[in-house]
Amino acid sequence: IVLLCNCMQNTIEVEWETLMDVNKYEHTNPFERTSAYWGRLYIAVYFGKFEYAEKMDHLLTTNGLDDQSFPFVTSVPFLCGLMASHRYRQTKKKKYLKMLRQRKRELKNMCDQKGISVHYLYLILRAEWKAIKVGATSSALVDTCYDNAIMHARAGNHLDSAGLVSELAGKQLLRSSGGKDPRIRGYFTQALGFYERWGSVPKAKSFREEYGDYVDEDRVRKMKMDNSLVGQIKSIDLRDQSQEHHSHTGHTQDLMSHGTPGNGLAQSVSDMISKGQASKDPTARTPSDDNARSNESAESAVDDDNMSQLADSSQ
Repeated sequence: IVLLCNCMQNTIEVEWETLMDVNKYEHTNPFERTSAYWGRLYIAVYFGKFEYAEKMDHLLTTNGLDDQSFPFVTSVPFLCGLMASHRYRQTKKKKYLKMLRQRKRELKNMCDQKGISVHYLYLILRAEWKAIKVGATSSALVDTCYDNAIMHARAGNHLDSAGLVSELAGKQLLRSSGGKDPRIRGYFTQALGFYERWGSVPKAKSFREEYGDYVDEDRVRKMKMDNSLVGQIKSIDLRDQSQEHHSHTGHTQDLMSHGTPGNGLAQSVSDMISKGQASKDPTARTPSDDNARSNESAESAVDDDNMSQLADSSQ
């Protein structure tokens, strides 16, 4: 876990081959072994090293999640689902779509059993699934899925996930519009703002290197200075841009309807691990949580329909 924090806060240089050599953990205790695999899976996904992420997914699957603490059980399907969505786009192999669907189902089941605390993770995978499946024909629906995921991650103060799903939404528009959609700038600016506020220097640096041409740095600086992020992110009016692009209303939401207090990277990671070692269940399910998920339940069967409908004949 210290290694994870160091990598994400730029206190050590990431040497990927060395970092992903995990042979020494093969015979360690279950918690240490799972932590080693999970931490590297996390780093690989956030830095876009999906071949390495696939290796960690394989190790977690073949060795089993020996430590069944809540954060590992919930975050592994999420991270592996993101790996699968990107590997599908890279290879067009159907096995990755099946993996994404399976991981999405796992998170949906956790939502039903454990409550709203993992709902935002499910929504992110659902948005990725929709983008792959109907992105070319139902862009407004895909936009709504991403915006909904951003809103829930943001409301729960999950700055890393809010940044990640904002990045995913921008990348989807980049692919579908060839870089011409004006909302790309809003999503990527928002993503960098979340990453900066989260405190991951190397992630912000790598994001700038790849998508800096689409980022409004003045807005990012203002967002970083704003302790709550609320005012500045509201000024990135994705809703108005979406209405102009699609000529409709009601498909996007005010992403910043809740406040976000400051939160450091190291604290967020340590909180996740401490919850995993705690004896009590960190989730709490209420009737309002069930209402929030009712729409997703109604279309769950549609999400998991026949894979043969996808234009993919690869194995």
